[in-house]
Amino acid sequence: MFENLLIKIGIRHFNMPKLLYLLANHSYLYPMKALVLRLSIILFCIQSFAQVQFKEGHYITTKGDTIKGLIKDYDWNDNPEKVTFKSKTSNSEKNFRPEDIAGFEIYNKVKYTSSFIDTDISRDDMSRLNNSRLPIFDKKHLFLKVIVEGKASLYKHSSTYNTRYYYEKNGSNLKMLIYKKYLNNDNKIDENNNFRQQLLNNLKCDELSKSQFASLKYTEKDLRKIISKYNACFDHETYSFHEQKRKQSFFISIRPGVQMASIKIDNTVTNEKIDFDDEVSFRIGLEFEYILPFNNNKWSVIVEPTYQNYSTTKVDLIQRFLERTREVNYSSIEFPIGARYYAFLNENHQLFGNGGIVLDYAIGDEHVVDERSQTINFDKSFNPYIGIGYRFRKDFSLEIRYQTFRGLFSGRNSNLKANYSSIGVIAGYRFF
Repeated sequence: MFENLLIKIGIRHFNMPKLLYLLANHSYLYPMKALVLRLSIILFCIQSFAQVQFKEGHYITTKGDTIKGLIKDYDWNDNPEKVTFKSKTSNSEKNFRPEDIAGFEIYNKVKYTSSFIDTDISRDDMSRLNNSRLPIFDKKHLFLKVIVEGKASLYKHSSTYNTRYYYEKNGSNLKMLIYKKYLNNDNKIDENNNFRQQLLNNLKCDELSKSQFASLKYTEKDLRKIISKYNACFDHETYSFHEQKRKQSFFISIRPGVQMASIKIDNTVTNEKIDFDDEVSFRIGLEFEYILPFNNNKWSVIVEPTYQNYSTTKVDLIQRFLERTREVNYSSIEFPIGARYYAFLNENHQLFGNGGIVLDYAIGDEHVVDERSQTINFDKSFNPYIGIGYRFRKDFSLEIRYQTFRGLFSGRNSNLKANYSSIGVIAGYRFF
């Protein structure tokens, strides 16, 4: 459920190199900050393209020959549309589509078979449902994930549109297990659960009762269980895929750091501009990170509530003996929300890049004070951020992060514009 939500809001298609490139080439960045970002892009892209994770496996030709070698493991969330293979003695890579081979396997991990089959292209998104309870079939050549093989076999196909299951018995033709969400005559969501009747009609076994089929859910867990029970009746099962138990996927880190920040204020009525000096200050955050369950744990989503403070005083000489003093005391709680991509160098060393949005809530009463004791408070605001970092032994990290300009007067002070930006170095330690 959580993963589907992330896919719908676009996290799964987050393009870190593209985001870094766009931000780094904006003309308003300072030269030093732009240089940092461009170096980040180079390091990130080199490492991303350098990663090649081939694992032992084989593919089966359309003539039935088994060719052993190495297969590139993308840890697919959706079923792949092609597979990359190379032999152990050559770096030459070959790409195969479903119509090119009969199937492939990555040993001790996953197995796919190729089939030219009717598949349902109906969407499961609530906003895309129609009033027909019947599937919309389209004949396609697909790689189907093997869940169970035996007297009865179960297969799975996942795409951005939907997830559908297929079965076969005694090597007969593959058939889709029919399930579809649709809108009934009252415009309410209903379900076509015909897969229960399909399995009831075809899986005859003394150990399986009618009530077991009636309560079946259209999930891999339930369907695998009923197919395996049927195979057990005949002591005939040759392969059963079980999702490998994932390592810890949720982490909490303490994240202290230092940052250099500046504020620029522009009065559109008087045309007065005030550039407050760059100041070094301390920040501390608590990061919550969730590793996404696909693409070999390279992607995660992060939230990091952070306290930061910026304080400075600016003295201007108006006349020979007349000075004007302005003070800024800007404290806030930031909520950076974003995505992170890991590039694994080896088990103990990782590079990462992240980006997202910072939601900022100013705290305190007096933020800008002039010599007449007039005060101006900052509003709630937000801005993009990007960063690049290094993680050592999974627990320790170091990141350089740049926050683009943040408008601090968004509503109440229409004649004033204030931009805050920062670049910082953040250390991290995972304690959970």
